[in-house]
Amino acid sequence: RTIVLDRKEIIIMNMRNFGVGEGRLTANPKILENADGSASVRFTVAIDDNYKKNGSKSTQFVPFRAFLKDKNVPGPYAYMHKGDLIGVSYEVRNNNYVAKEGTPVY
Repeated sequence: RTIVLDRKEIIIMNMRNFGVGEGRLTANPKILENADGSASVRFTVAIDDNYKKNGSKSTQFVPFRAFLKDKNVPGPYAYMHKGDLIGVSYEVRNNNYVAKEGTPVY
Protein backbone atom coordinates (compact mmCIF):
# COMPACT_ATOMS: atom_id res chain seq x y z
CA ARG A 1 0.00 0.00 0.00
CA THR A 2 1.26 3.47 -0.80
CA ILE A 3 0.15 6.76 0.73
CA VAL A 4 1.11 10.13 -0.73
CA LEU A 5 1.29 13.05 1.71
CA ASP A 6 2.52 16.48 0.69
CA ARG A 7 3.99 15.04 -2.51
CA LYS A 8 6.12 12.63 -0.49
CA GLU A 9 5.48 8.93 -0.94
CA ILE A 10 5.24 6.78 2.16
CA ILE A 11 5.17 3.01 1.77
CA ILE A 12 3.30 1.14 4.46
CA MET A 13 4.36 -2.45 5.02
CA ASN A 14 3.79 -5.24 7.49
CA MET A 15 6.69 -4.75 9.91
CA ARG A 16 6.28 -8.30 11.23
CA ASN A 17 7.27 -9.59 7.80
CA PHE A 18 10.12 -7.21 7.05
CA GLY A 19 13.85 -7.57 7.53
CA VAL A 20 17.09 -5.70 6.99
CA GLY A 21 20.52 -7.26 6.70
CA GLU A 22 24.07 -6.44 5.75
CA GLY A 23 26.54 -8.98 4.47
CA ARG A 24 28.78 -10.12 1.65
CA LEU A 25 27.74 -11.66 -1.65
CA THR A 26 28.74 -15.33 -1.87
CA ALA A 27 28.81 -15.23 -5.71
CA ASN A 28 28.03 -12.86 -8.55
CA PRO A 29 24.27 -12.28 -8.95
CA LYS A 30 22.67 -14.50 -11.61
CA ILE A 31 20.13 -12.95 -13.95
CA LEU A 32 17.59 -15.53 -15.11
CA GLU A 33 14.83 -15.32 -17.69
CA ASN A 34 11.40 -16.35 -16.42
CA ALA A 35 8.94 -18.45 -18.42
CA ASP A 36 6.83 -15.36 -19.22
CA GLY A 37 9.82 -13.51 -20.73
CA SER A 38 10.48 -11.28 -17.74
CA ALA A 39 13.67 -11.60 -15.71
CA SER A 40 14.72 -12.10 -12.12
CA VAL A 41 18.03 -12.01 -10.32
CA ARG A 42 19.18 -14.46 -7.64
CA PHE A 43 21.96 -14.00 -5.14
CA THR A 44 22.97 -15.16 -1.66
CA VAL A 45 24.21 -12.90 1.12
CA ALA A 46 26.34 -14.16 4.02
CA ILE A 47 25.06 -12.26 7.07
CA ASP A 48 26.95 -12.55 10.37
CA ASP A 49 24.85 -13.13 13.48
CA ASN A 50 25.10 -10.44 16.14
CA TYR A 51 25.86 -12.99 18.86
CA LYS A 52 28.51 -15.61 19.47
CA LYS A 53 27.81 -19.33 19.61
CA ASN A 54 30.43 -21.39 21.48
CA GLY A 55 32.83 -18.44 21.43
CA SER A 56 32.70 -17.80 17.68
CA LYS A 57 30.35 -15.89 15.42
CA SER A 58 28.05 -17.83 13.14
CA THR A 59 26.88 -16.78 9.71
CA GLN A 60 23.51 -17.13 8.00
CA PHE A 61 23.46 -17.64 4.22
CA VAL A 62 20.28 -15.96 3.03
CA PRO A 63 19.10 -16.51 -0.57
CA PHE A 64 17.35 -13.62 -2.32
CA ARG A 65 15.31 -13.30 -5.51
CA ALA A 66 14.45 -9.94 -7.04
CA PHE A 67 12.40 -9.19 -10.13
CA LEU A 68 13.60 -6.91 -12.90
CA LYS A 69 11.30 -4.57 -14.79
CA ASP A 70 13.35 -5.04 -17.97
CA LYS A 71 15.66 -8.02 -18.53
CA ASN A 72 18.02 -5.81 -20.56
CA VAL A 73 18.45 -3.34 -17.68
CA PRO A 74 19.93 -5.15 -14.65
CA GLY A 75 20.05 -1.97 -12.57
CA PRO A 76 22.28 -2.10 -9.49
CA TYR A 77 22.84 -5.85 -9.89
CA ALA A 78 25.27 -5.16 -12.76
CA TYR A 79 27.61 -3.48 -10.23
CA MET A 80 27.44 -6.17 -7.54
CA HIS A 81 30.19 -8.82 -7.39
CA LYS A 82 31.23 -11.73 -5.21
CA GLY A 83 32.57 -10.49 -1.87
CA ASP A 84 30.93 -7.04 -2.06
CA LEU A 85 29.41 -5.76 1.17
CA ILE A 86 25.75 -4.92 0.51
CA GLY A 87 22.69 -3.99 2.50
CA VAL A 88 19.32 -5.59 1.78
CA SER A 89 15.78 -4.99 2.95
CA TYR A 90 13.31 -7.76 2.27
CA GLU A 91 9.87 -9.18 2.75
CA VAL A 92 9.58 -12.89 3.45
CA ARG A 93 7.41 -14.88 1.04
CA ASN A 94 6.86 -18.57 0.52
CA ASN A 95 6.04 -20.45 -2.66
CA ASN A 96 3.52 -22.93 -1.27
CA TYR A 97 0.80 -24.11 -3.62
CA VAL A 98 -1.56 -27.04 -4.19
CA ALA A 99 -0.63 -29.32 -7.08
CA LYS A 100 -3.14 -30.55 -9.67
CA GLU A 101 -3.41 -33.81 -7.73
CA GLY A 102 -4.56 -31.85 -4.68
CA THR A 103 -1.38 -32.35 -2.65
CA PRO A 104 0.32 -29.34 -1.04
CA VAL A 105 3.79 -28.46 -2.31
CA TYR A 106 6.14 -26.60 0.03
